Amino acid sequence: MREVRNNILKLFDFLILFLLLFRVSFLLYGRCYKYVATGLDWADAVSYCVTQGANLASVHSEAEHQLIKTLIKTFDPLEFYTWIGLSDVVKEGRWMWTDGSKVDFTDWFKSDPDGGKAQNCVNTNYQMLWIDNECSEGYAFVCAERLC
Repeated sequence: MREVRNNILKLFDFLILFLLLFRVSFLLYGRCYKYVATGLDWADAVSYCVTQGANLASVHSEAEHQLIKTLIKTFDPLEFYTWIGLSDVVKEGRWMWTDGSKVDFTDWFKSDPDGGKAQNCVNTNYQMLWIDNECSEGYAFVCAERLC
């Protein structure tokens, strides 16, 4: 009985953290974030977010980056690769967010971007830094919806 109670308390704590995380994102950035664990290629992840009235997440500050990192870690403690909405698919070397916003913050891993024409889509890595990767890889992703 004690184990069941402890599991219920852990679930309750998780739900509170989850709700607080989304509330903070709304208060700070006017957006709701959604982590999707299903591994999709980048284009399918973009399409999925659009069907939800959102875009793959864009990141515009270190504080927002930390919030998204926390969201990812909450659902994936191993922090495996996760798509965000940055790519140079349209023109090599011209990085753009899927929501059309200005690229005013980046957090690249050591030597990235380094993929040339083969790696045009951006995901986080286990250190939560950004790497350019082949868009055909299947990863979890984060959608962001602007609230009106």
